[in-house]
Amino acid sequence: MAAMEMFFEEGGDFTSWDDLAGGAETAGIEAAETKAWLEGGGGEQVDSDVEQAHERGVERRADIYD
Repeated sequence: MAAMEMFFEEGGDFTSWDDLAGGAETAGIEAAETKAWLEGGGGEQVDSDVEQAHERGVERRADIYD
């Protein structure tokens, strides 16, 4: 849920490791643990997931939150 709030409500970027680490911290996961996961191959998984989302038509956050 924290990741969705970070992306859709706060304008965060799923491709930004800092944004992902911040969202994870909000959810109770240490930022260092998240960054270690990203560096260990998790970043490639995120890139793949983002690409799949784009292929399905998911874009940036909705303007209704502005």
